[in-house]
Amino acid sequence: MPTYLNSPKLYKLFPELCYQISKRHKEYRNACTLEKRNQVIHEMNEAIFKLHKQGKEPTLAQVRKLLTKPGYTRDQFFQDALFKTRQELGYEN
Repeated sequence: MPTYLNSPKLYKLFPELCYQISKRHKEYRNACTLEKRNQVIHEMNEAIFKLHKQGKEPTLAQVRKLLTKPGYTRDQFFQDALFKTRQELGYEN
């Protein structure tokens, strides 16, 4: 990486521009995260409904088998989404 990119001089010379760039990049990262979460939730819901239509209870283990990246289900956000969908289908009280 060129040294000028890590230079604090840029921040001293162009503080407002650096702030705008940083803010825009943060917004971009947040948008990417949100989009990825929505994609995973959609894939997870498809797996849940597929299992439900087959007459199988959509457990976390069963859903993981159908996901392209099952590691996402370790995140509490996705486990909560699974619980909510299971509630809607009548599997949870």
